[in-house]
Amino acid sequence: MQAADIGVVIVAGGQGLRLGRDVPKQFLQVGGKELFRYSLDHFLQAQKNLPDFAGAKIVLVLPADMILVFHQLYPMYSQPVSEKKLSLTAGGATRAESVRNGMLQLTAPTFVLVHDAARPFFSTEKIQAFMTRLVQLSRENLLLSGRWARDTILTSDIQKQRLMEVVDRERVFQAETPQGFYLQDYENALARIQRPSLDFTDESSLFLESGMGITPFALDSWNPKITFAEDLDLMKAYLRYSHE
Repeated sequence: MQAADIGVVIVAGGQGLRLGRDVPKQFLQVGGKELFRYSLDHFLQAQKNLPDFAGAKIVLVLPADMILVFHQLYPMYSQPVSEKKLSLTAGGATRAESVRNGMLQLTAPTFVLVHDAARPFFSTEKIQAFMTRLVQLSRENLLLSGRWARDTILTSDIQKQRLMEVVDRERVFQAETPQGFYLQDYENALARIQRPSLDFTDESSLFLESGMGITPFALDSWNPKITFAEDLDLMKAYLRYSHE
């Protein structure tokens, strides 16, 4: 695998409204730096320290108004931007549109990883393990980070007033990020579904709808998505504990 064959899209273009804050969640200060910087720094460290990642291109997808002030607010990223190791682009109306905008900034890599900036604990070591598995993937497949369900899971009626049945948790895989795939397979999936708007929830749902396969990359360590206020509290507690 050549390092230049890898592209990374980090999605930080949403509004994070469910957290109940005035500032989008990815720009909240947690443990001394903004939430999005944890994910970005992990991938920049991988770019610096992992031979397979040395020439990887990283694209950070941001709200349009943040791009104008990014360098002023975050001068620590001026060097990777000037060296074309990191580029910025504006997000779209949906997550899928934001990912697509990020993909358009890549120069035809073989493999692409898409990661949510709101998942701050996917370390450099995990990135290496994920890439090792990704390059072994057969075509028309997506490698999906996540974990097998451990709790009892039930479905409800459409009004969410009554629980209907228990799902076999042995067959339930909870999707996370990163998600990795061949760039050409992503393009082919978009062409197959021929949908006028990009409204699928993530890349695994796109691949499934297009008839392609999903391969699980089961995680055995914490990889939460910071969505609600209690998630932020848990992250703060984890950071305090890890530095003790």
